[in-house]
Amino acid sequence: KNELFWNKVRESQLSESFAAVRLARAHLASVLRAFAAPVMEASLQAGDPARARPVLHADEHNNALWMRVPAGAAAAVRARVKELGGIHPLDRFGKPEPGEYSTPEVEAALQTYRFVCHAASRAVADQLRALAGDLQPRLAALTSAATLALVAVALERHVSEALRLGWCFPELVHGVSASGCASEEQGGGEGMGDETPTPGSRDEAPTPGSTPLPGSENDLSFQGLWPYWLDGRAASTVPASFDLSGAFLLTGPNMAGKSTTLRSTAAAALLGSCGLMVPAARARLPYLDAIMLRNFSADAPLEGRSSFAVEMTEVRYVLEDVSPRSLVLVDELCRGTEVQAGSALAGAFVERLDASGCRAVFATHLHALLDLPLRLRNTRRMRMEVLQGPDGRLRPTLRMLPGECTQSLALEVARDSG
Repeated sequence: KNELFWNKVRESQLSESFAAVRLARAHLASVLRAFAAPVMEASLQAGDPARARPVLHADEHNNALWMRVPAGAAAAVRARVKELGGIHPLDRFGKPEPGEYSTPEVEAALQTYRFVCHAASRAVADQLRALAGDLQPRLAALTSAATLALVAVALERHVSEALRLGWCFPELVHGVSASGCASEEQGGGEGMGDETPTPGSRDEAPTPGSTPLPGSENDLSFQGLWPYWLDGRAASTVPASFDLSGAFLLTGPNMAGKSTTLRSTAAAALLGSCGLMVPAARARLPYLDAIMLRNFSADAPLEGRSSFAVEMTEVRYVLEDVSPRSLVLVDELCRGTEVQAGSALAGAFVERLDASGCRAVFATHLHALLDLPLRLRNTRRMRMEVLQGPDGRLRPTLRMLPGECTQSLALEVARDSG
């Protein structure tokens, strides 16, 4: 409490002040030892139990070191205190402390110690104020240098950790073309043993009113993308590979990886756009003027709005800001209302995203959306793969493939959750 000034300035700048503090501290320790040691020795000789033995303690409120003698201490202990000139010290209000003991020598040494500590604190404060005045004309340069150093340290640690985890630097393609349509997707890898596709999943069918368009070199492309919170080298991590120049209408059951795919894509796009490494084997990123991830909403009781009303407001913000250079990732829109109206609203939103020319992934459980006659030119249907194993159980592979999936694992998830 008294010596908080250490290591704030070089000792060579205030050598006399610091030497005075050390000298006063040593003298205080000496007189305390001369008073406390005989008293504690008398207590041990008298056979006082632990709870009745004198204790030397620091009183933070009074900024003092005093001897506390419990009421159960032996008479010989109190006699020894009296022989040594023990007194009841005064607290910060000038009132005696009946349960505490000190000596005039201890009080004098304590007062000297407090005085030199206060003087040293004032000297350090004056030294720092003088230094601040000297640095004031160079404050802007110092601030810039400190900020640059902090950024450099953060970048060094990012790259070091990213290299350890097998991340890569993306290829940044800052072209102006951003309105191309989805290109052919890369598959997710081999199947799972004897497992076979199950009913409810089918390969991509042409969207009514759509025409296939070739891919673009300005596609947002990932090869071997994995969630940033996982170890990409672990056998349980399933990487994703895809090229995105238009929009994906993504379907799949619960726990199949739709939300994880959206979050992974958003994180990688943000990291790459900042010039940082991304959790992927290879990546190519065009210029993006906005990265918008819209997932689950909560209600706003203070504003008198339900979760669906909040959701619709967020959708309006997306449509106001979206451009052909935006990346929009939407997870389970209209989940807070009934299926028919929700499917119609979701379909209208997908049409607006498609017409904007942005890159987008729209994940949904609204399978009625697949049967609506949507006007789409730049949207491709994708699905999260689900296979049936030899035991008859459905298992998501966490791979995203072309096509659509109307299966549900809701009952399986509920059963596994107890």
